This record gives sequence, structure tokens and C-alpha cells, in this order.
Amino acid sequence: MMKKVTYLNKEMIIQENDNEFLVPSEKEQSMLYYVDIKSGICSCPSALAGKFCKHQYTIYQFFNIKSVNFLLITPMDRYNIAKIAFGDKVLDKSFYDPFIAETQGEENVSDEINVNSKENDKRHNNIEQHRTNFIQETSTNNNSKFENVINLLNSCNTSYGSSLSGINKLEEKLKKIKTQGQWEHFLHTAGNCIPTRQRDGARIKVQPTTIARRAVGVTRGSKRLLGGRPPKGENPPKKRKRNLGLNINSNQPNAKSHGSL
Repeated sequence: MMKKVTYLNKEMIIQENDNEFLVPSEKEQSMLYYVDIKSGICSCPSALAGKFCKHQYTIYQFFNIKSVNFLLITPMDRYNIAKIAFGDKVLDKSFYDPFIAETQGEENVSDEINVNSKENDKRHNNIEQHRTNFIQETSTNNNSKFENVINLLNSCNTSYGSSLSGINKLEEKLKKIKTQGQWEHFLHTAGNCIPTRQRDGARIKVQPTTIARRAVGVTRGSKRLLGGRPPKGENPPKKRKRNLGLNINSNQPNAKSHGSL
């Protein structure tokens, strides 16, 4: 159940009163399911089939309110679990009884579930009202975001200009969009070549003293060096000749022949 409710957070759940909540659906968040945690009912298909659904569990996770559908552990269950663990050394059954004796019998769940028609109509109207408000708010936010995108496009066109070939290409792609899926794909893939975040591997973090000890001709930057042969335009430092007199006159150390004694 914990894995099934990862799409939810507490702000998304609407609390009607102490026991009644409206929980968004996972597939369509504009759809709200009515949850009566006290009676242990939910309007989702799983709960209507008699299952303990994730919408009831999410009320327990975020509001710490248990449903009557939560599995209860009786003193006999505790005793049987302990018997599996300890065998013949298990303590007496009275050890696993609750500290406070239960004086109240089990509540009749069916009496709590039965509500009159007026309350059902009121709940239905509340759900429809919340659903309508949610859809209107989402539509308003989308329109505001889209206007912001149009302003950014105009700003980029003013600052950098637009080539005729690029505009024709964009117009051609927009004309070929015929379905909602194609439009969503266009929104998510437009400008894929422009990175939205800085790559962690673009720079290699080193100590400042390491940069100071680098040899002559090695860059002082932190970007990765390209592999393979250097470009033809670069002039790599030449190796010193193994000529003692020449190196003494040049005031530099003599080259060492590696591998020879």
C-alpha cells in the first residue's frame, strides 16, 4: 500500500470533516473518490468490490486515522505468533491480553454505513463541486502557463531573430498534429537539444593545489579533456633532448632516459 500511494501528498487530499475525505484518483487526478474512514467505505471500484483500497490507507498514512477495514491482531493471534518464535518456552496466554480490558463489543458496521438519501445527495453535490473547482483551477493554470510560453517565444525572436527555414520547419510540424497524443509529444520533445540542467560529469572537481601543479601546456580549467590525438591546431610542448651541454646552456634539467641505469 505504501508503494501504491506515492503519487499522493497531504495537500492533494480534501478533508470534509473528521471522518470524510476526498482523495484524487491515480489515473485521472481530476476524479475524486469519497472516503468515509469511520464506516470503512470508499467510492473507488476496488472498495466497492469489498477490498481494502489504497485511498483508505492514504488517510491513515497522512492523517493517522484507522479504518474499520484494518486487520486487527487479537490476543490469540499474538499468542500464536509468539508460539512460533519461542516454541515450548512461550508465556501463558494471559500475558498477551491487552492492559485495558475491552468492555465494548464490536460495533455493527452495517448500521454505520446506512445513511439517509439527503446525506447521500449532499455528499454527491460536494464531490461534484470540488471536482468542478479542481478542473477550472487546472484549466486557468494551464492557460497562464501557455501565455508565458508565448511571451518567451516572442522574447527569443526579438533578441536572437528567427531563420525562415526554422519557422517553416516549426509550422510544418504544427500542421501535422492531429491528435492530443501528438500535441503532448510535441510539447515534451520541443527543443531536446537544449539542456535543462547542468551535467554533473561536465566538470571534474579537484583540489586548487592540483591545478597549480599541472605541467606547462595543460589547461587550468576543470572540464574533461577529449580523448585521442590532439587537434592539429594545437602546439603541444616538445620533449627536452638528452643533450647535457645544450640543457645546461638553456638552464633546464637534462632529459632522463627512462628504463636505463
